[in-house]
Parts: sequence; C-alpha cells; structure tokens
Amino acid sequence: MGNLCFQFSLIMFFMLCLVVCPSLCQSNFTLDGLALLAFKSSVRDPYNHLKNWSNSSSFCSWFGVTCDSKSERVTILSLSEMGLEGTLPSQIGNLSFLINLELQSNNFHGKLPKELLHLHKLEKLNLSYNNFSGEILTWIGSLFMLKHLSLANNTFGGIIPPSIFNMSKLETLDLMSNSINGPIPFDIGRLQHLKFLRISRNILSGNIPPTISNLSSLEHISLSLNFLEGHIPKEMNKLTKLKNMFMGMNKLSGQVPSIGNLIMLENLYLASNNLQGDIPNEISNLTNLNSIDLSGNQLSGHIPRGIGKFTWLQELFLDNNNFEGNISNEIISLANLEIMSLSVNQLSGPIPRGIESLTMLQQLYLDSNNLEDRGKSKTHTETISTIGYIAPEYGFAGIVSTKADVYSYGIILMEVFTRKKPTEDMFINGLSLKTWISKSMPDALIQVMDSSLLQANEQHVGSILTTTSAVFELALNCCSDFPTERCNMSDIVASLNKIKDLYYAKKSNLNKY
Repeated sequence: MGNLCFQFSLIMFFMLCLVVCPSLCQSNFTLDGLALLAFKSSVRDPYNHLKNWSNSSSFCSWFGVTCDSKSERVTILSLSEMGLEGTLPSQIGNLSFLINLELQSNNFHGKLPKELLHLHKLEKLNLSYNNFSGEILTWIGSLFMLKHLSLANNTFGGIIPPSIFNMSKLETLDLMSNSINGPIPFDIGRLQHLKFLRISRNILSGNIPPTISNLSSLEHISLSLNFLEGHIPKEMNKLTKLKNMFMGMNKLSGQVPSIGNLIMLENLYLASNNLQGDIPNEISNLTNLNSIDLSGNQLSGHIPRGIGKFTWLQELFLDNNNFEGNISNEIISLANLEIMSLSVNQLSGPIPRGIESLTMLQQLYLDSNNLEDRGKSKTHTETISTIGYIAPEYGFAGIVSTKADVYSYGIILMEVFTRKKPTEDMFINGLSLKTWISKSMPDALIQVMDSSLLQANEQHVGSILTTTSAVFELALNCCSDFPTERCNMSDIVASLNKIKDLYYAKKSNLNKY
C-alpha cells in the first residue's frame, strides 16, 4: 500500500511538472522577451535594425541585446545611433536584470516611464541626444546602483530633483543642453564618487552650493551656458588641482565657495559670464593649472603679478574684459604657454621684453588695447605679435580632426539663417558671428536672424523663431572651442530631422485654425 501511494505521488509530481515547468522555463521570456517585443512595437525602426527581434529566435541573440550566460536574463540593451523613433514603453521596467541601457542619439520622445525605477541593478543609463521631455522626476533617485547618468541634449525642464543625490555611487552626471532651471541642490555634496559633472546649456540660477567642495573625486565640472554673476572669490586659491571647471554664461549668483578638496581638477573656465571685480592675487597659488579662461566678463583691475607661478600653464584667456595697467614681466616665466589672449581690454605700457623666448607659444592676441610694441606707436585696434595661427575649427588645442568639418558646418548654418558672413565689417573688437548669435540667445533672435524669413512666413512667426533657435543652438554646439564637446555628424543629421519635424508639426497645427 505504501508503495502504491509512493507511485501515485510520483505520478502526480510529474504531471505537475508538465504543467508548471513550461511556464517556469518560459518565465524569462515572458519577463524579458515580451518586454523587448513591447519596446519594438513602440518604436519606428526606419533602418530595420530590429529585424531579428521575433519569437523564432532567443532574445539573447537579438541585435543590441546582451544576456547573462547563467541566468539568461538581459543585462545590456545598447541601441545607440540607430535612428529609432518613438516612446519608451512601461514594460521596459520588467528588464529587472538590466545593467546598461544605452539609447543615445536616436529620436525618442515623450516622458520617461516611471517603471524605470524597477531597474534596481542599473549602473549606466544613457538617453542623451534624443527629444525626451518633461521633468526629471524624483523616482530616478531610487536607482541606487547607478554610476553613469546622461540625459544630455533633450528637452527636460524643471529643477534638478534632490533625490538624484541619493545615488551615492554616481560617477557621471550629464544634464547638458536641456531646459533645467533653478539652483544646484545643496545635496550635491553627497555624491562622493562623482568624477564628471556637466549641467551646461541650461537655465541654472542661484548660488553654487558650498557642498560642492566635498566632491574630491571630480575631474570635470561643466556649468557653462547658463548665467553667472558676482566676483571671483579669494577662496579660489584653495582649488589646488582644477581639471575642467566650466562656468561660462550662467546665472548663478553669489560667490564660488571654497572647494579646496577638488584635488583632481586642472583647468579653470569662467568664460562668458557677468563676473565683476578683479582677479584675487590668491589665484597665483593654483600652481597646477593647465588652462585658465576668464574671457568675456566684466573683470577689472590688474593681471595678478603672481601669474608667473603657473609653470604648467598652456592656455590663458583673459580677453574681452576691463583689465588695465601693464602686462607683468612674470609672463615670460610661462615656459609651457601655447596660447595667450589678452585682447579687448584696457592694458597699457610695453609688451614684456623676452616674450619671444616662449618657444611653445603658438598664438598671442593683444589687439584692442593701448600697448606699445617697443619702439613702435601705441595701437588700439591692430593685433600685436600674433605668433603662429591655428584655425578656430581646430579648437584651442589645435588638433586636426573631423570635428573641424563640424565647426565649418556650424558656421554655414549661422550664415544661412542670418545672411551674414564672418568677414562682415560689423565683426570687430572681439565680436564675431558666433558671439553675436550666442549673446542673442534665447530672447533676441529677431535681431540676428534673416528678416526675410519672418516676412515670408508672417503667419508662422512662432514656428520660425522656435526652429531658428534650435538651429542656432545646434550651430553653436558645432562651433564649440573644444572639439571634444562638438556633436558628430550623425547627431547633427538626427537633430536637423527633429527640428524639421518640429517645424512642420507646429505649422500643421496652426493651419487647423
């Protein structure tokens, strides 16, 4: 009897397996495979990259998909630069083993689904160069394992949510080129592992929080193309090893706090702001600086005499300010200097003797001052002692690359939409086609754009202004002084297609009424 019961139990067990096991065996497919199929159904795939995404094959063999060999769960979804168009479905949150999600340089739009918060293993999220919109919601702070977050070049608005600083493992935070406003949250100091911080080309305001001094691992700070005002504080002398601090064109009020723990930084960029006052002499203590750019402000006073201590300095940009007095003779101690621009100031007196001994110097700009070229008359408008020349498309580093073509293309876009050439007589004393457009953004476009564009499309003025603003922003990105910050041509094509679609969509809506 006992043996019969055992056999009956064994039969029931196998029957149960026949029912349960298939569902268990297929569970990974229902969770991951179905999520991927939902993703495919929500996008347009003009180049047919996802053609092998079907039930006829294992999803682990699908294009752009990588699985863990043991669990056979999706760990990487990498579909960058594929021309995909559409929205992210909520089912993407079912890819619970996902570590990397890389969808940059496509044409995704809409808001991010809140189901992304279920991706607790996610370490890298790159959605840059798309057209995602809405606010960066607080749920993003639930991704505690995240190390790299890039939402650059989208249309996100609102503020930086404080919850973002719950991600204590974060090493990269890139929010460049959005419409993010408000202050930088005080809690930024909690990101102890942060190496790369870029929030340039936004609408930031308020003070730079003093807690930024806690980010001792920082290698790159970019807060450019917002708005900054106030003085350069004496505390800057504590930034002993700056590496890439961009704060150009911001509206961040108050003074830069003491951030003396940023020992990994080597470059100081505060260009194109509304900074006032003099450069504190304490800045001469930053003896490890490789590059200084304070151009395009309202700084005044004298160039600090201690500038000769910057023995590693390669680039010095102090042009377009209100500096006065002599150029210190200590300038000749900068043996590694490659570029120096002091043009458009109120400097006077002789050019320091021995400047020709700077054998590394390739570019020297001293125009629009009141300097004397020893033995020659004073001049206000002519360039004095330009040593060598590197075309601007090669950037400050003078490196020849394909990004030079991108620069040239940006200039062409500017010419087409302004009907102005870079050689126009109006572009003198530090004003160029590029800076003319940059200073018009975003509220004075009518003053720089080709008036015939508006006259021919009077009923679509709003669409024209929106489109032109987007084109100028793209052109300015193409013409960045630093080639590494320029778009690549595939991104440019994708951006132009988005701008075209945006224009026709707005025009179509207007035509309905």
